[in-house]
Amino acid sequence: MDDIRKAREKNIQWILGNRQEFAENFPNKWIAVDNSILELVDDDLFTLYKLMSGREPSAARMYYLSNLYEPALIVSRPDEVEYDSSET
Repeated sequence: MDDIRKAREKNIQWILGNRQEFAENFPNKWIAVDNSILELVDDDLFTLYKLMSGREPSAARMYYLSNLYEPALIVSRPDEVEYDSSET
């Protein structure tokens, strides 16, 4: 669990360090970030989450709403409630 926490913290710091660039290039878009890499951008958080759920799972993946409002809106997926939607 410490590895996940450290990876999430690294992603958060990377997001915060690139906020200005994200706001200029992707204003008011949701961004998926993992391993300090921008993975995908979409207008809708739920669409983005569904698309990312089809990729390799990552407990450290973060979702960020790209704007300069304070505080920054950064969302992570709680592992405790994750389930495989293809089984329902």
